[in-house]
Amino acid sequence: MAGLCPIQAIHVLDVNGEPENLLAMIDSGSNTSLLSKSAAKRLGLKGSKTHLTMNLAGGSSRSEDSDLLEITLMPASDYSIKKTTSVFTVQRPCSNAKTVSKKAVEKYEHLKSVSDKLHLSGGTVDLLIGTDFVDAFIDIHTLSGKAGEPIAKKNCFGWYVLGQFSSVTTATAIS
Repeated sequence: MAGLCPIQAIHVLDVNGEPENLLAMIDSGSNTSLLSKSAAKRLGLKGSKTHLTMNLAGGSSRSEDSDLLEITLMPASDYSIKKTTSVFTVQRPCSNAKTVSKKAVEKYEHLKSVSDKLHLSGGTVDLLIGTDFVDAFIDIHTLSGKAGEPIAKKNCFGWYVLGQFSSVTTATAIS
């Protein structure tokens, strides 16, 4: 059994206002939103230079040069919703998303109706959304089953799932 983090496929507008697909992780343990430097480069976004020191779990810290950017995010399925937030660029905001099979999700009756709306295929997470962007933490809907079973939640960007699944594998990043 492995835990699944709240991952969503979203769009971020590039320097020309065109949407680009990114994977985002919603992290209530972070008070700061972070964008990978590689995603910022692909998007053509630049911001003000700063130095960022991050306090990590376990009491350690990490420092690196960063840019402070303003980005516009949208759900992958609805371009009428646009949200703007500030992010700091970092080498790697978090670990890769894990892959879970649709079959594993559909073993839970309460998740069948949203299984096609979930990002399950893993991949590189380029955006970590922290509590500084509270809109992502407002749950519009929650689907829960029996105690201990995974749940699905819907926020302004769509559906995501979290909890324990038996057939979760770590995704390999493709460069």
